[in-house]
Amino acid sequence: MPLGEHVKESADLKQEIERRAERNNTLDEFYYNEGKKEGLMFARPSASGEILYVALQYKTAREKGGGPHDIGAGEQGIGEYLMAVLHDLDDPNLLSRVGLPGPMLVAWEQGWKDGVVEFYGEVKEKMFEPL
Repeated sequence: MPLGEHVKESADLKQEIERRAERNNTLDEFYYNEGKKEGLMFARPSASGEILYVALQYKTAREKGGGPHDIGAGEQGIGEYLMAVLHDLDDPNLLSRVGLPGPMLVAWEQGWKDGVVEFYGEVKEKMFEPL
């Protein structure tokens, strides 16, 4: 194969890698935002100090430096809640039908936690004001 063809193949391969990385970043952002919406929906009706405290203490896979298999591990109430939500969402990018983590699960989970933290930041002063 002539050198020119190798260079063209290399450039085509580089462009394909860049397209896939861009698509992956877009998906990551989408699932992060979906998780954040879910976290806000969880926090609003649960706005008792105890439930928010548990959620705020929850360590995501990113925070633990782990992978998708770490989601909910060792987190009794919140972990069970998250797994139930993920099963209900029925999205293979989050959780496969057999319960294996999907490629966007870590982004969704981090978005969920950040949604809870954002809500708490908005209401914490009001929650602890004397009556």
